[in-house]
Amino acid sequence: MQRYKLVDLCRGGAAFSVLIWHYQSFYYPAAGESPAFDGRSAQPLYDLIWPLYEHGAWAVEFFWAISGFVFAATYLTAKTDGWTYFVSRFARLYPLHLVTLVIVAALQIWSWQAVGHYQIYPENDAYHFGLNTLMIQWWGFQSGYSFNAPSWSVSVEVAIYVLFFFSLPLLRSAPLLAASGFVVLAAALAVFKLGGEFSKCATMFYLGTVCFLMVKRSPKQALAAGIALVLLFFASRWTILSSNYQVQLILLFASITLIAGAIDAIFSPRMERFDWIGNSTYGTYALHVPLQIALITGLDVLNINRQHVAASPLFLLAFLAAVFGLAVVVHRHFEIPAQRWLKARLLRRERSPALSM
Repeated sequence: MQRYKLVDLCRGGAAFSVLIWHYQSFYYPAAGESPAFDGRSAQPLYDLIWPLYEHGAWAVEFFWAISGFVFAATYLTAKTDGWTYFVSRFARLYPLHLVTLVIVAALQIWSWQAVGHYQIYPENDAYHFGLNTLMIQWWGFQSGYSFNAPSWSVSVEVAIYVLFFFSLPLLRSAPLLAASGFVVLAAALAVFKLGGEFSKCATMFYLGTVCFLMVKRSPKQALAAGIALVLLFFASRWTILSSNYQVQLILLFASITLIAGAIDAIFSPRMERFDWIGNSTYGTYALHVPLQIALITGLDVLNINRQHVAASPLFLLAFLAAVFGLAVVVHRHFEIPAQRWLKARLLRRERSPALSM
């Protein structure tokens, strides 16, 4: 399978956006309380990266679109059975999810004992720990954000993984028509506020699938379509669509995905030196909150004003470097070995010719 390196790099950009958006967590006096700053402009380097401070949360939906593109590239052309599909997803996501969940739980206990309150996210009881353990922490059973809260989007995406697997026969028989139909159906549910985050995730996920199919059919036409959607996105800023952020996100993220995928297909750019960015994105997503909680609690214990510390551009840059550096190390020395270990044991039956059909 061709690796779409520029699409992977876009995933890294989305991870960076999420980190900037969550930087506000350094200003939370305690879990669930409003940030202790007077406007986001108080955050470091605001004039330079203000779109990420203001809208970085939208990168979650970009992640979903890229996932749809990657899943289509992986599974539409290669047959796979349900067990192999499940194990692949489980081995990819669960080990780091579980480890960071336990780490956050320990850090929240430390915070409660040391300073008398939790940090950033308030719902840290046994019930929500159970939801997080099952990766259903954002399926409607929750009271609010809990533990390593950014994993809520992964929780939602897990449900769409199941939907995608069962939709594979239809996607293979009528690829573009079926994928477009899923986009329309999911978007309609989102418009009528049905399905919550699941319908939003499905919209973006299958939008990514449509983008892959367009790139596969004709990279040059996909590139042209991407450029046209960019122009349409900017035009929408001065029309009635300016009040509908969901439509604008569809236009923007579809255009970026199409352009990146088309460039990958047409030019096959040599970008091996940047592979670490795409490889580390799940790590940055899972690790930044544990690191934040550790830093916040440590500063509180030492009676250091963390709002003043967080306002330093050097601290911001050091935090970003620490998260990406840690994510690279964790991907190489934990995620990959854990995936191999789980697959070697859970897919043993595939070695038997009688069971491999």
